[in-house]
Amino acid sequence: MKNLLILIFAVVLLSSCEDIQTNSPAMQSAIDHTFFKATNSRSFQNSDGSITIEGNNQSEVMTLRIESPNVGTYNVGGSSTNYATFKNLSEVLYHTNPEGEGSVVITDWDASINALTGTFNYTAINPGFDTLRIHNGVFFEVPFFSEGVVITDGTLSATVDENIFVSETVSAQDTGASIVIVASSGASSISITVPVDVETGFYDLTESGFSANYTIDSVTEDFLSGSIVIVTHNVAINNLSGTFLFLTENHTIEQGQFNVTYQ
Repeated sequence: MKNLLILIFAVVLLSSCEDIQTNSPAMQSAIDHTFFKATNSRSFQNSDGSITIEGNNQSEVMTLRIESPNVGTYNVGGSSTNYATFKNLSEVLYHTNPEGEGSVVITDWDASINALTGTFNYTAINPGFDTLRIHNGVFFEVPFFSEGVVITDGTLSATVDENIFVSETVSAQDTGASIVIVASSGASSISITVPVDVETGFYDLTESGFSANYTIDSVTEDFLSGSIVIVTHNVAINNLSGTFLFLTENHTIEQGQFNVTYQ
């Protein structure tokens, strides 16, 4: 019976991968014994020249960050500047760095349509919680926004009043005492501030040095309550990742995830 179930799963996964050719752009993978398929996917160049490939659906986000869009294999994990993350529907963020490992392979950069195709496999960890094995990952003809179109310091996504907020640009700056992250999408933006020396762990936004706000149509509302979890903070390469949620007077921001390299 066990062998039969494994065979059925393998056939379903193979069939899904074969469908990619008729569902461009696409991004999908197996995650342990479940299946992830993005409803939206994109890739773009970051301010340091690296690229981010991101896929999301209503409740999950897959993020790959590698040093170049050129065809080749890019290892993730350890102290590498390359990394991969996955945020599940329970808002738990899994990260390859520093304890995970894996690779992202760019198999084609189609300049005629400016799109990337490739594969990925990696192990991502939420320290003290769980480990995920992401395998048979594929992205096909994901639109690539090159330098001059989208310049960003990383990624930030969330839901605002149950609507998906996927940032078009992200700025992450070291102001001396704080790291300030501002993500914009159309007429709206989310801002997160943490102390410059913040360590991994859970923090209430009411603690000193932390804050968050949401802006839409030039009207800014500061948080009333909320929290932030710092998953990684690598001061050697100025990389910061975490999750967040907060409430303002009129809005609910949930399922927040960011992964940035601050300047």
